[in-house]
Amino acid sequence: MVFETGLASSDKTHNATISGLSASPVYSPAVVTGNVSKMIFVSGQVALDPLSNTKDLVGAGDVALETKQTLENLKAVVEKSGSTMSEVIKGKYFKRKRACIAYMEAL
Repeated sequence: MVFETGLASSDKTHNATISGLSASPVYSPAVVTGNVSKMIFVSGQVALDPLSNTKDLVGAGDVALETKQTLENLKAVVEKSGSTMSEVIKGKYFKRKRACIAYMEAL
């Protein structure tokens, strides 16, 4: 998913680090640009539990539980980056099955 918040400014850029959500040392859950006004680009997320030391998906095989955990992870990244979900102006999500749309829209 990609979430963009705030206004663009190119004077500063930094990577947000969220404990438990980084899959590797070269992966950043979000990139924040700007100093006063900013834009946050959130990397793709999956249904990992950031409090667990495992890489198992929360609710593996249950589309509703996986979707809920993924959205909770996205919210954590947005908030850790200094914004809120109410400031999100654009989001994209990708699904493997058409039936998954109903779960996403319900949440």
